[in-house]
Amino acid sequence: HAMYTKFLHKERLKEAKIFYGNWMQTLKSAEKKYGVRAKVITAIMYVETRFGKHTGNHQVLNRLARLANIAEPKNLEFNIQRLQKDDPN
Repeated sequence: HAMYTKFLHKERLKEAKIFYGNWMQTLKSAEKKYGVRAKVITAIMYVETRFGKHTGNHQVLNRLARLANIAEPKNLEFNIQRLQKDDPN
């Protein structure tokens, strides 16, 4: 996909190879445990965080906790009431 071509520049690939080499034992352990190839884990980590250099500005744990509880009856009722208040139609 064209969106990912920026990750194929020589310097970025070199950075990924260095990370892979430095963390190979841990990556191989994760590969064995989760069934995801170490190089795929490396690629995902690079694309999503540039190996931890970009972690974003969202509080992920709070969002995941909210999603985990989205189907709870109290939570559903609260959100329905809030949405009806914001848009009574």
